[in-house]
Amino acid sequence: QRVALHKTAHNRRPIDPLPRSRVMTAAGGEVHTYTGFNELHYNFGVASDLDQVVHGAARPGANAEDGQPTDAQLDDWVSYMKSKGVTRVVGLLSSKEVSMYKEPPVESLRKRGMKAMNLDLDTMEKLEASNTAVQEFEDAAKSGEKVVVHCWGGSGRTGSILAAWLCRKYGLSPEDACNTTCSVAGTSRSIAPKKVEPMLPPK
Repeated sequence: QRVALHKTAHNRRPIDPLPRSRVMTAAGGEVHTYTGFNELHYNFGVASDLDQVVHGAARPGANAEDGQPTDAQLDDWVSYMKSKGVTRVVGLLSSKEVSMYKEPPVESLRKRGMKAMNLDLDTMEKLEASNTAVQEFEDAAKSGEKVVVHCWGGSGRTGSILAAWLCRKYGLSPEDACNTTCSVAGTSRSIAPKKVEPMLPPK
């Protein structure tokens, strides 16, 4: 029986600065994290406590009710990320998701002073996307910057890229990497090792 993924309210600001999380593994191998009622704003959180460079989050304007964010909602997302020291953004949106915006998020983010790119995991080879993301993470680390990865909700695709980073940078196994990034308090990630493995170089 599959474990139902906890639905989080990504646009709610935390009351308790130390929300609780617990990790469960479904029969199919998916790793799910269940958070308490005080989730972090935009599902934002660090990939792990191994570094403070790479983070994950929900999409820009995730609090838009109809899917298309207003300029004010995009401003709020950027303002929040900048308040956390983030200067670089790696999006994982599909072309269909990008079409939900008035203009491509990469363009909107660059206009607001962010270094931004988008990697469409539906059309790119997973290893190619991982290589590009990891290079961006390495560049951010060298320049003392922070980077945030986002997909639509900041759960599945984002979690997979974060886990791939932990495997490639710190030598974690896919399973350990999934559990590590899912254990970050206040975030909701849904990751399976089988989703991470194609993002790793062949041994």
